This record gives sequence, C-alpha cells and structure tokens, in this order.
Amino acid sequence: MAAYALNAVRPMYRVNLMGRIYAGAISDERRAEIKNAVAGAIEKIRLHPPQD
Repeated sequence: MAAYALNAVRPMYRVNLMGRIYAGAISDERRAEIKNAVAGAIEKIRLHPPQD
C-alpha cells in the first residue's frame, strides 16, 4: 500500500552533490495530494486484496 501511494505522488526531496537527501516543507496542497494518494491506495488494495 505504501509503495502504491508513494508512486502516485510527486517526489519532494532533492539530493546534493555529496549525496545528502533534503526534504522540502509540506504545503497544504502537498498534504492533500498525499492524503488522496493514500486513500486511493487503500481503496485499490481493498478492492483487489493480495492472494495467498
């Protein structure tokens, strides 16, 4: 579910030349985008659960 949701949102980090990762501040718009992606992932898995 997490991977599905993360694939649905734009990346919000950058890497400098030394390999350090920086995350930007999360705006209300980005929060809404993430919330919608998580809700979509939950619904997708609910409708199509993993098979054992």
